Amino acid sequence: MTLFGELDGGVTIEKLRGKDTTVKMSSGNWYWTSWGIKGVEDLGGGNAAIFTLQQAFKLDNGEGVGGGAFNNQAFLGLQGGWGRLTFGHQAGLSSGDGDYSMLGGSALGTGFTAIGNLAGVFLTTGWLDNSIAYRTQKYNGLQFTAMYSNGIDGDDKEWSKNSHYYGLGLTYDVGAFNSNFMFELEDHKGTKLADGSPAKLDKTQYYTAGASYDFGAFTLYGAYQFVNHGTRMPNYNMIHLVDASSTATKPATEIPTKGVRQNAASVSVATPVAGGTLMLQLNGVKGKILNDSDKYQAWSIGSGYTYPLSKRTLLYGSVNYGQGGKALKHSNLDGFTTVFGMATTF
Repeated sequence: MTLFGELDGGVTIEKLRGKDTTVKMSSGNWYWTSWGIKGVEDLGGGNAAIFTLQQAFKLDNGEGVGGGAFNNQAFLGLQGGWGRLTFGHQAGLSSGDGDYSMLGGSALGTGFTAIGNLAGVFLTTGWLDNSIAYRTQKYNGLQFTAMYSNGIDGDDKEWSKNSHYYGLGLTYDVGAFNSNFMFELEDHKGTKLADGSPAKLDKTQYYTAGASYDFGAFTLYGAYQFVNHGTRMPNYNMIHLVDASSTATKPATEIPTKGVRQNAASVSVATPVAGGTLMLQLNGVKGKILNDSDKYQAWSIGSGYTYPLSKRTLLYGSVNYGQGGKALKHSNLDGFTTVFGMATTF
């Protein structure tokens, strides 16, 4: 068994449009602040039983994140020459978290702040209860991943009343070139309205791709995502789940939402500077709330610098600026942020 973890603490200065400047201690800026236990038992024949239990928390006050113990990852499984199969609480393929995330094509990823990173333009999937994941070994640079959740937030009802997740992903890495493509679907079958009736949401479809190439002096990244019938805007800026209007023949609670449709892209570069790594990133998104045709858009410029003090400890800093338009104007993606701090792993 291995005890592992990462600690990340810093200071975030934020000025959102139309709001006062805030200065606060923050954790989990570049790394997750978490601790965990993982184990491997040799079963012979190249096979092994594996498990991981991992819990995230806030470094400033020790409070757990997300509720419950081992809220990051909690899974049990098997691995061998045929691949890796695990069951439990795991993160979706485009989440940017956990062992199975394939989110790539970005120098900043989901690090530092949403203004400037992929979370500020992409719709990333989250942590999944009751999930099963399978990943092959790499063959000539190709690796395949599949994931399914029988109940994202619970598995105590019949199948048709649970919300399910489906994910398929492919990576191709050869030499200095790395790439990924994934398709994900959420059916929202278990989603309820405030009055307890079914929400009747359309299925959310995610198509996400990313690539990078290391030229030696610098690495160039690019990423793209198309989402249809999403239930929110980037960085969890919410939309109404149903049309607020009603008709004589159909009450508002029975009108199915169409959600949002959006296109998002990012281009970035990372290069060695003064013993550390400098990262610059440009992000953009355009979308529409399909029920009422309201539009939204956002763009941001993100930057980051990491400097290693040792193999496990680094200093970091980030400056980011973004603008939100239409339905995202004056949102948490519309303004300026800067972050600096320190992170270590064990």
